Amino acid sequence: MKYLLIFGFIIKIYDLFGQERCGIILDKNSKAPVSYATIYYSRTPIGSFSNEYGNYCISKSRETIDSVYISALGYLKFSIDYSTFSKADTIYLQSRPIELNDVIVKGKRGKIYTKEIGYHKTSFIEFRENGYNPNSNQRIATFIAHNDEKWAIKSIHCRIIPKDNEQIRFFRIRLRIYTNDTVKMLPKEDLLNENITIDIAPKEKNIEFDLLKYNLKAPDNGFWISMESIGYIDKKGEYIAIRDHEYGRYTLKDSKKVKLKSIERITPMYRYTLTSPKRSAISSWNNKWKHENYKETLTFSFGATIEKLE
Repeated sequence: MKYLLIFGFIIKIYDLFGQERCGIILDKNSKAPVSYATIYYSRTPIGSFSNEYGNYCISKSRETIDSVYISALGYLKFSIDYSTFSKADTIYLQSRPIELNDVIVKGKRGKIYTKEIGYHKTSFIEFRENGYNPNSNQRIATFIAHNDEKWAIKSIHCRIIPKDNEQIRFFRIRLRIYTNDTVKMLPKEDLLNENITIDIAPKEKNIEFDLLKYNLKAPDNGFWISMESIGYIDKKGEYIAIRDHEYGRYTLKDSKKVKLKSIERITPMYRYTLTSPKRSAISSWNNKWKHENYKETLTFSFGATIEKLE
């Protein structure tokens, strides 16, 4: 039974990626590539990311699809009917009018105060088995409570569980920061207008994003820190954008007998922290957020360093 399941898994992979649609996404005005755009089909779990040069490939679907949606930080969300999309080699996105976020203006005098908020500090009780390895279409987030004005977000922190990986050299992670929907208690609107990415090795334990140059104000009703796996760099140095149904890279003991040797994860395993109440949420390609429901007392170990000048 075990080998039948593995065989079915591999055949499914071959079937899914046997046919695909590739193209490029460009800025409508400048014609510059749009990096790390999200492309997904309506009412399906099928989606993909463009790479740093705007190139993408997405699996063709046997299901009936009405629309294809394309979104990217700093651009208006774009939809196109599937028949037109399947014939187009180039997709153009319209840049979004820049809305300046609240910033903290720092004077030359005064004392700078800093503090740590969130759940990124090492706990006395570590749950070795309690980590979360996102699927290829998942974005994960943690709510950071904050109710004071005049604080700026200095840096973002995240704790992960290190593990050897024979296939992957680096995971590429994109940081997202959202305002809080105070009614639903879920992420709402992006606070960042540009891509902030980092490449991390599988054996690293911590991620840190330096946001000092953005002078970004910490919302006084709290905010959400989100991590999104957008791709990985394999041992050959090739960057591969994450796509639908891609949950790991596998190697075979024998290609003729289709015997599986190993499956390596293509996203980091994020560490949980014990909290009450739970503060985590997840979303898919369609950016529809919901509360993450694995154990009511565990939250993704994300946090921030904030500062203010007085």
